[in-house]
Amino acid sequence: MMIQTDAEQAFLQRLRSETAPQHQQLEQNPLSAALMRPDVRKDDYAAYLSYMYRVIEYCEQTVFPAIKDIADTSGRHKLPALAADLAFLGKTPHSEDFVITPGPLSAAQAMGYMYVIEGSTLGGRVILKHISKTIPVNATAGAAYFHGYGDETGSRWKNFLQELTDFTVNNRCEEAVITAATHAFTAIGHYFSRK
Repeated sequence: MMIQTDAEQAFLQRLRSETAPQHQQLEQNPLSAALMRPDVRKDDYAAYLSYMYRVIEYCEQTVFPAIKDIADTSGRHKLPALAADLAFLGKTPHSEDFVITPGPLSAAQAMGYMYVIEGSTLGGRVILKHISKTIPVNATAGAAYFHGYGDETGSRWKNFLQELTDFTVNNRCEEAVITAATHAFTAIGHYFSRK
């Protein structure tokens, strides 16, 4: 990662610190927290994926088009992996659509939302390691989504962070990106709480 300027470093620090409470609340949501229980069950895992399918669907249909000229979204599509995992588990996507913001998004909003979605890919690797101890899934059978980008997960995260900081600092839209990321964590948490 090439983040070097003081402004870029300050922005990333603010983004992490100001979204931390909402991030933590999302991790503590019963749907999310169930995945890290020692006795995590297949039903808990399948339920999480069924809700996450709708979150990723919204992202790929609404967020990706808004950032196509700013960030590299090629190879970041996760719906096929989620669909395969749900089919393996005999589950379907949750029936209720997920929407963070009605209507078109600004580029700053979309980049803030993308920060949340791409960040979850890093956490997915940790979750996969945990759930595979009790649920018979792996990267090719039932856990393609949490496998993320495999060995490229870390480097792809760093590449996205560089795109995010370049865009945000150059366009002086720190507030808009942070507000959007905070809103995304909260909106996903509210959606998960409907279970």
